[in-house]
Amino acid sequence: MFDPILPKRKVIDSTQILRKLSKELGDYAKDTRLVCRNYEVPTTFRLAAYTQRTRSAKTGRLIKRRGMRRLGYKRTNMLKGSWSIRGPHMKGSALEVIIGSDSGKAPYNIFVRGPKKGKRHQAARMAARGWRSVTDIKKDYWPDTLKTIRKILQGA
Repeated sequence: MFDPILPKRKVIDSTQILRKLSKELGDYAKDTRLVCRNYEVPTTFRLAAYTQRTRSAKTGRLIKRRGMRRLGYKRTNMLKGSWSIRGPHMKGSALEVIIGSDSGKAPYNIFVRGPKKGKRHQAARMAARGWRSVTDIKKDYWPDTLKTIRKILQGA
């Protein structure tokens, strides 16, 4: 009879590798969400002169008021609050993390920070105003995370 040759310790500790990969994906998701939540575009408002005619409450006379009025849009910070993270968690044999924007809170999110291409994508005017798309953000942050993931897997 042959006796089996058994290693004295685990050859690959899969739970530790999975833990490291989960931490790395979680850090990537947190960093990416912070970038997505950031309003790096300066608020630009145009000013327009206006004249307003109202009646005086005391005398009933017409009064002209002149001044400057802001034209543009109002920041509600709804897009900032709409970003969320799901995961990292196992889906089948894959480890995944989802960074997304809740369209219930900010229905315009796809036009402001959406992907560059696809059926629903970032509006050209938002890109022209300086809003970075999720495609651009991924290009900046994913390569470093991928290098770290490869190091974790090679060190196993």
